[in-house]
Formats: sequence, C-alpha cells, structure tokens
Amino acid sequence: MTREPSQDWSALMAAAQDGDATAYGELLRAITPYLRAVARRAGLEGDEIEDGVQDILLTIHSIRRSYDPRRPFAPWLLAVARHRLIDRLRRRGDHQRRDEHGDQQPCAMRHPTPHHPEGKQIRPADDAAKT
Repeated sequence: MTREPSQDWSALMAAAQDGDATAYGELLRAITPYLRAVARRAGLEGDEIEDGVQDILLTIHSIRRSYDPRRPFAPWLLAVARHRLIDRLRRRGDHQRRDEHGDQQPCAMRHPTPHHPEGKQIRPADDAAKT
C-alpha cells in the first residue's frame, strides 16, 4: 500500500516542527510543484506564479507553528495558499484598475452606483425594460 503525498507531507511537516531541517527542506521541495499548479489555476501567469509560490512559502515558514500535526497537512497548506493568492490577485486587480483609469481612487469611487434620494437603487433604463 502506497502512502498519499499529503501523508508524507504531514509527516515531513511534523518532523520540521520538531526541528528536523532536512525534513523541512524535503517538504518545501515536495510542495513547490503543487503550489505552482495552485497558483496557475488561480490565474497567475509567468513570473507571477513564482512570486506567488515564494509568498506562500514565506508565509508557511512564518506560521509553521500553527499547523497541528494531528490533522492532515494538505488542507492547511491549501488554505494558506488560497489566502495568499487571493491577496495577490486583489493587489494585481488594484494595479490593473489604476493602470486602466490612471488614478488612485478605488473602483467603487470611480463608478458610483446611482441611488434614488429615498435610498432606492436606480436601475439603468435597459435593465428596467427587462422587468
């Protein structure tokens, strides 16, 4: 019976938490291709993928004590990765909006939603015609 990679990852992370530097290095090498795939699926491209992976690895390093070795490692890893990638995509989106509009205002300020004086949202004429 072969073990799942995530079981190996769990064992490596537990050993790393106990101070095994070799296990920690093995873990980081083992999860890096997985993290690249996660970053690619999240929509990162080219150098962004490597930057995203490095960001995730640094975060794992800084919060590695928060991992509970009694629990599977893969869900913890994926949660960390998703949070870091979402942050990166948000920053990228902010930069893209600034590039498109040439200003520093948040998107909602550039395109305010019109409201009726009584607080009701005003729908555009073409949306009103559909109802």
